[in-house]
Amino acid sequence: INREHGIVTYGSCFGQYIGRYLKNFNYNWLVLEKPPENTDESISRKYGYNLFSARTGNIYTASLLEQWIEWAFKIKKVPDEVWEKNGRYFDPFRPTVEPSGFESEEEVKLSRENTINYFYKSIIEADIFVFTMGLTECWENSIYQCEYPLCPGTLVGKFDKGIHSFKLQKFDEIKKSLLNTLNVIMQKNRKIKIILTVSPVPLTATCSGQHILVANTSSKSILRSVAGELSSKDKNIEYFPSYELINSSLYKSE
Repeated sequence: INREHGIVTYGSCFGQYIGRYLKNFNYNWLVLEKPPENTDESISRKYGYNLFSARTGNIYTASLLEQWIEWAFKIKKVPDEVWEKNGRYFDPFRPTVEPSGFESEEEVKLSRENTINYFYKSIIEADIFVFTMGLTECWENSIYQCEYPLCPGTLVGKFDKGIHSFKLQKFDEIKKSLLNTLNVIMQKNRKIKIILTVSPVPLTATCSGQHILVANTSSKSILRSVAGELSSKDKNIEYFPSYELINSSLYKSE
């Protein structure tokens, strides 16, 4: 990797730091969706800018990344779903990017489509694609057949047990989802290289029924195994040991 390579970054909350450090060390971190001119950096980040290469918010799972890829390359239709709270409107797939909400449903959909277009452009233009895997737990909508980054009702939206459900993803389905996604990316951009990382940030809550320590170890182990499996079989896919660097006892001092 040199400073001329265009690098795009997506993934969990830990993935936000990768782009920041690439920029600090003068690497070519591609941010396609930029904040309004002269916006203070703290405000930009509060509104979801300059966290990733497009304003997607956190993409915690391989299946959520696959969903974005399917939308960007017109493989599946984008749901029309919009959440309302106190007269303001929120994007279920980016609930944190507009803290006070949008003024209308139409504004939500236009902003979402704008981000999808920038996401598409980032994939097409990148030399290197970095994805940080964060979770094996996810929340789904059975009507729209889609996945949310957060459980409906935790921040905005309303939880409906008739259509919303929790899913604990297993190794095989995560591997299949991520492999399908990376294959699409590499088919659409023949020059691109992939770097996978696993977030070292521990789970603070779980819906799995397990103790949080057990759930965290299980989740990180599965994600690390998937990343290792895929990177060992394709020369265009590398694994960067962010999880090991933070959590290994070898790097902890007395």
